[in-house]
Amino acid sequence: MKKILLVFVLILGCAVLSAQESRMFRKGYRGNVEIGNYAVFGKDKVGGIAQLTTTQGYSFGDGSFVGAGLGAGIDLNGDYYIPVFLDAKYNFINRPVSPFAAVRTGLRIGPDSEYLGYGVALGGGVDFGRYSIRLGYEYSVSKVTEYSRYDGYVNVYAKPNLLYCSFAFNF
Repeated sequence: MKKILLVFVLILGCAVLSAQESRMFRKGYRGNVEIGNYAVFGKDKVGGIAQLTTTQGYSFGDGSFVGAGLGAGIDLNGDYYIPVFLDAKYNFINRPVSPFAAVRTGLRIGPDSEYLGYGVALGGGVDFGRYSIRLGYEYSVSKVTEYSRYDGYVNVYAKPNLLYCSFAFNF
């Protein structure tokens, strides 16, 4: 087990050290595939969400990036949704390991018209070679249409807070 871990660390180190500059300081198309985990808390809802997304966009060559994304997510109750979002990111230094700040805003759309959510996420992280780690906070508002035996179908609004951690492969 220790040998496997050592080989993995060496391979990851070679991948990181082979780059002389941050990929975000090269002008042109950029994309990534990201897997993330959200911890949901608040008076309206407690739980977790797993999400897989891809973001496609443009890097301006000065560390700034703007893109649009799409993905799939599922929560602990087995409810799933499709996130659609805009993503902006700024890398601070042009090095193989480069910290960044990011803003993401968009919608979470359920499989039918009964679920719709939107939110704004502020975060930061580190790019190292072709990989990124991102941590942040998202303020979210969700509308869920539920059936009440007294009132029929009613809209329920939830305002959960989300903390997230994600790992991305950049291309």
